[in-house]
Amino acid sequence: MPLIIGLLIMALATAGWYGWREHAHATALLDEASGAAGQPLATTNEVERVLRALIEAIPSPVFLTTADRVILHANRAAQYMVELPRDRLLGQVLAKAIQDYETTQMLIAAATSGTPQERTISRSAERETWHVTVQPLSLPGPNTPDDTKKVSHLLLFIDDETKLRYLENVRKDFVASVSHELRTPLASVKLLAETLGDAVTDDPAEAQAMSGRITVEVDHLT
Repeated sequence: MPLIIGLLIMALATAGWYGWREHAHATALLDEASGAAGQPLATTNEVERVLRALIEAIPSPVFLTTADRVILHANRAAQYMVELPRDRLLGQVLAKAIQDYETTQMLIAAATSGTPQERTISRSAERETWHVTVQPLSLPGPNTPDDTKKVSHLLLFIDDETKLRYLENVRKDFVASVSHELRTPLASVKLLAETLGDAVTDDPAEAQAMSGRITVEVDHLT
């Protein structure tokens, strides 16, 4: 995911991308974009298609917002997560869509400090676990100097780790159960072996019986 974030930020910065033209709250202010070789791309539409495809290709929910957290774009994974279509998401305050206090606080912190935020959030009420990354962007507008560092946009990435955490808990429970199941017969084998050492010379019959019991315990362990 860090690599994807880096590539997306580079693409947005190169394109001077500010929003999607199809929404009144998200007017596009695209500057001329340069390709990998430093050559201008053919058209603004081409830049937009590349950026759209890049965001949509990310399997996790991705939101692009203004610094005030107004949604400019949400990929298909994001729409699926909040169960809202694109036309109902664009122009809406992100907090209303995701309804998560900690994520909203991370967005505010990123916009205020200009530094990325990353945290794993346990959403107890929904029984969900999110790994949230917020990346602030400083994209100059048409009347803004290029060296302006004020945060203009926010990129929000959400990895739903609910299933991963569930599987991790299952693994821990399994290991604990196996450890418990092994501990009892191992203790029995140790006790029988110690007793066998004393009985070998003094009580051969008892030693033979203990040898058989040790075999049973080993079979149990196997």
